Amino acid sequence: MTHVTEAAPAAPASDRMPGSRSQAIVAMGAVGGFFALKVLVGMALVIQSARALSVAEFGVFSQLFLFLALLSTVSAGGVQSGLIRQVAAAGRDIDYERRSVAAAITIWAIFSTVVLSIALFAAKPFSELLVGNDRAVMAVPIIAAAALGAGGGQLLCAVLTGRGRPAISLSLQGIGLVVGGAACWSRLAAGDALGAVIAYAAGPILTLVIALPFAWRWLPHGAGAFRRFGAELRLLLGFSGAFLLTATIMPATLFALRYAYRAKFGEDALGYWLAANRVSDVSSQLLGLYMGQIYLPAATRALSPSSLRGLAWRTVFAGFAVMGGGLATFMLFAPWLVRTFLSASFLPAIPFIIGYLAGDTMRVVTSLSLHTALARGKLRLYVATEATTAALIAFYVLVLIGGGFIESAYWGYAAAHVTMAALSMLGWRHGLWTKRQGSEGG
Repeated sequence: MTHVTEAAPAAPASDRMPGSRSQAIVAMGAVGGFFALKVLVGMALVIQSARALSVAEFGVFSQLFLFLALLSTVSAGGVQSGLIRQVAAAGRDIDYERRSVAAAITIWAIFSTVVLSIALFAAKPFSELLVGNDRAVMAVPIIAAAALGAGGGQLLCAVLTGRGRPAISLSLQGIGLVVGGAACWSRLAAGDALGAVIAYAAGPILTLVIALPFAWRWLPHGAGAFRRFGAELRLLLGFSGAFLLTATIMPATLFALRYAYRAKFGEDALGYWLAANRVSDVSSQLLGLYMGQIYLPAATRALSPSSLRGLAWRTVFAGFAVMGGGLATFMLFAPWLVRTFLSASFLPAIPFIIGYLAGDTMRVVTSLSLHTALARGKLRLYVATEATTAALIAFYVLVLIGGGFIESAYWGYAAAHVTMAALSMLGWRHGLWTKRQGSEGG
């Protein structure tokens, strides 16, 4: 599953890298603009959900929203990052690129069929796990169908990103984000926690529709492209398997931990944890956007260990500055920020939020290592990094829950990312990430 059988053709730098400083500035501006839009939409929904719903209903909305986030992450069959890498490395070989896209579409279609079938037949267990009863039985398959349908838009945007057009890719995603966010806000105003998540899930489907004309010339044309893509299919299956593992290990671990935490400390304590989780999601999106849209293609093109190390160090310093700045800002104005963007009932969540933001600052190193492993084709290392992070979070949180510490939710998260930062830096020092993997995944 994590074995890479063939390397993509090397991309001429002139064909894939931004052709001018102005193009690079546009790309960075697009990342910043899309992040600002996500923050605005995310904070609007956090404010609306905190004010329109009770703490318990906020927990229901947040659990289903996190379920949607998990499905959205894997909705393209786990091939979006691998497809960005393959398109970025394809150079002028348009046939190779189209075969890679055909392979990605095939994986997405098969994966969507399997996951939707599971959601239909296991809707009741999912509902009980997420909200503690069967009230979400009808919502689970609807959310799954919408998220999986939107995965096609992720593939089209991945092609545009790999072709060096992140501004177009992010603009198209922004349209779907705004439409879904507006629909979600409307349902929250009506006090409909389940309907709000479904409304948000429908927005990104619009991205699929409007992205087609922008990516059309790079898509496979004719049945022939779907008959000659065996090598590309095997390669992307490796990336798909690795990505799906890393994308599901952490959320599945957190869902299980929150189940145990709710049983120990109650619904309100879980609501404070989920509030911190939501704030953390918003604050860390800039890091994720930069890693996926800018760092991953650049690390793929970095031909020497020295150039990769230089890129990595610049990214780490910038990441610490941004994430640490967010932590410092919140610590200075925590009561006002919580009252303004959540509500006074969430003031007890302040320590949870600070702990999560501290963990997110240390998460910069782990995120860098994950994306570097993906760029270098080290898929076993990619999976091992995320699995180790999830295991550390589970270990710390469960030990603290067993000790009766309500602080376990954020102490465990921060401690796990401090540990992972230390392990990752040790790996970088010994060249674990800098050596390019030519024939296998790690």
